Amino acid sequence: MTLFFEELGYRTLYFTPTFGRHYDGYYEKYWAALFSHRHAAVRAGLGEFGLNNLVVNPKYGPRVRFNSIITSAELPATPLLQEKTCLGSSCGICLEGCPGRATVAGDEIHDIREKNSGKGIVWLNPVSRTDHVLCRQSQEKEFCRGRCLAVCPVGTLKT
Repeated sequence: MTLFFEELGYRTLYFTPTFGRHYDGYYEKYWAALFSHRHAAVRAGLGEFGLNNLVVNPKYGPRVRFNSIITSAELPATPLLQEKTCLGSSCGICLEGCPGRATVAGDEIHDIREKNSGKGIVWLNPVSRTDHVLCRQSQEKEFCRGRCLAVCPVGTLKT
């Protein structure tokens, strides 16, 4: 896509996918990438943050990967989500399915529910925290990589 836009005369900047070992050790040291594809995806209307600390898309659930391109091309904006995608604390399977209990929901979930009389508002910011060190240690003991994606009922194919 970057080359396509550049061939049309637009300036572009792309960010590599975040897989944890890029950026000459930057990610390993700070547990953060140079650019948050998750935050960009949510702000682009592609999903909302779920309890699993991932972006949950209405059609595919958390089973999506994002890459980001910044361009000077004028593109139509996608509206932010208007309806809740993550089932939230009424589900919580993703948190229960983590063998290392590396992802924990924050107190703001309860505050949000009380303030909105139980109405679900779209989470534009993460409502959970993932302890990446604990997550990695858990993966060394038991194969759990991707379990929080696999157990999420949002976006699963119905048979």
